[in-house]
Amino acid sequence: MQQIELEKKSFLPIYRQVASYLRDDILSGKKTLSDDNGKMPSEQKVAKAFNINRVTLRKALSILEKEGLITRSTGKGTYVVQEIANNATIGTKRIGFLGFTFEELEFNLHTSQVFHSVEHSLAKMFRVENIVLNGPESVELFEARLREIPQMQLDGLLVSLTVEQFPLLLKSSVLTMPHVVLNNHSNVLKEAGFNLLDVDNDRGIRLLLDHLRSLGHKAIAFVSMGPVIRHDTLARQESFQRAVVDMGLNPDECPPIIDEPPYEAAVEHILTSKPRITAVMGSGYFVAGDIMNALKSRACRIPEDISITGFDYYPQVSRLIRPTITTVRTQLDTMGARAAEILCQQMLGKQITGLHELIDVELLVQRSTAAASQ
Repeated sequence: MQQIELEKKSFLPIYRQVASYLRDDILSGKKTLSDDNGKMPSEQKVAKAFNINRVTLRKALSILEKEGLITRSTGKGTYVVQEIANNATIGTKRIGFLGFTFEELEFNLHTSQVFHSVEHSLAKMFRVENIVLNGPESVELFEARLREIPQMQLDGLLVSLTVEQFPLLLKSSVLTMPHVVLNNHSNVLKEAGFNLLDVDNDRGIRLLLDHLRSLGHKAIAFVSMGPVIRHDTLARQESFQRAVVDMGLNPDECPPIIDEPPYEAAVEHILTSKPRITAVMGSGYFVAGDIMNALKSRACRIPEDISITGFDYYPQVSRLIRPTITTVRTQLDTMGARAAEILCQQMLGKQITGLHELIDVELLVQRSTAAASQ
């Protein structure tokens, strides 16, 4: 096979470069790496062509398999899905991902799952060139990226941003192009006309509070990691405070606590509060896990002494945490697919402005909650 050169110094991981090359080869109709029946050469030959190992190749192939572009079967090999390749007639679309970083895509399960779901869904509609624009936590870099967008000839844009970046987005040209702002339902952005897609944080918080209240818990703390810069964390905290009042709980007995890992101050507050806090709600799944570990290090039994709940759910991680955490399952794959659909509609000419849509959630009761101790 012909040797294929990759950009060894690129900030794009090698396996993603390989996936991009193979995706373009399939959707362009070239199919230089498959025969007339769609069968690709052996993994050993393809890996040799890219001068990579088979582990790296399998990571790239896994992406294409999730996107529905190929099928893999032990003993039979790897095949291009011909129906998708034959229907790719619209041409390449340049999609920008503003505010995403490769570090997040590697290690942040929430961001990674949504990103891959968007990729998978768009690949069924268009041949896609993904352009990841780094800089979610740097205001200066975020502003610089916003200025570059008009010259980048993007067909669509997915945006993830921090609370302090809202004013920059309001002054940008993003509103004039096909776009979706993810994990956000800010009233400020909604009133400005941005298309927003988020999980239903209000419903999720109320499901958790209803569950804890049914177990007899009345003093419930909400813990988030500080400083609060993400909209979803802020939204969940505000939802918690509203729900506490609406459900007739005492706000003084249900404090929001902002702290940084290892959450020593938060744990001290929880253990010395009067009346005694009997349940803790983490703003996210990993916050809940960290709080649980910190409490266990103080000889607290979970859930006998204190119940713990989180938000979001990652089955690949849950098996490592004991006891398993009662949480709200968020449909991240659905969010990614819906974001792709909204973006696709706009790129095909449909005018969508001021869309505000929430993805449903469901309560997942596990072993970290029990009846309130007396």
